[in-house]
Amino acid sequence: NVHQALLQRPDLTRLEHAYVLLCLGLDFRHGGFVDRALEAFQQVVQLDPRNRYALVNLQKLHEEQQQWAEAARVRAQIAKLDDGRDEDRQILAFLRNQVGAAEAREGHGTAAAAIYREAIDIDPRTAPAYLNLGDVRAREGKRREAIEVWESLVHTLPERAYLAFERLETAYRESGSPERFVTLCQDLIA
Repeated sequence: NVHQALLQRPDLTRLEHAYVLLCLGLDFRHGGFVDRALEAFQQVVQLDPRNRYALVNLQKLHEEQQQWAEAARVRAQIAKLDDGRDEDRQILAFLRNQVGAAEAREGHGTAAAAIYREAIDIDPRTAPAYLNLGDVRAREGKRREAIEVWESLVHTLPERAYLAFERLETAYRESGSPERFVTLCQDLIA
């Protein structure tokens, strides 16, 4: 009520208006009024396009609603404000991976694969994108490409190699060269 009353004051500057709207959006968010919170944060961004707090809250609301493409779009805006910090790349790559997963669930393998590749390009440390891209390739019957993607994960992120082991062991066995798995493990140890 206090924030809504403040918005009625005619002497507020544009920036003050934006900050009161931001507080109102936070009130709505904490109260569970998602649509009203989204609207308030969007109004803040219209008044102050560089308001990182409003953008971060918009992103989080979109994530909570599993609106991954919208969350990624907002994170891209934040990344521009931050001059592409490492944290922004990691979050954006994670969100793009989630967009790819949604595409894959809808049966759009080609689109999903392109989005997973984009996530890897944004941040090569996005392990789920490698796994998911390899899974798409395997479902398409492109075992060799799947193996290449999973091997890429092993070489790029050796500390996360274990995530691909079961997939690689199965793929090597199915391709008639189970010894490649032993060689891969030996190379990691060395």
